[in-house]
Amino acid sequence: MFVPTVFLRKNKRDVSFITQQVLEQLKMGDFTSREIESNTSIAKKDVIFALQMLLENDIIQLNANNAYTLTK
Repeated sequence: MFVPTVFLRKNKRDVSFITQQVLEQLKMGDFTSREIESNTSIAKKDVIFALQMLLENDIIQLNANNAYTLTK
C-alpha cells in the first residue's frame, strides 16, 4: 500500500524514527543530505525534513563542505 510522504510527516512516531536513523548515520561521520539518502532507505523529502528539524534544534550543524555533522 502506498503511503504519501506528507502523511508520514504528521505521525510523530515516524518522524522520530526517521530522525533517529539520520542521527545514527551522522554518528559515523559527516555526510551530505544526498549521502544520507543513499546510505539509508529514507525518501529525499523525509531526509530534508529530519535535517531541518535537527538544525533548528541545534543538534546538528552544516559545515563548510555542505556536510552535516553532530553539534559538539
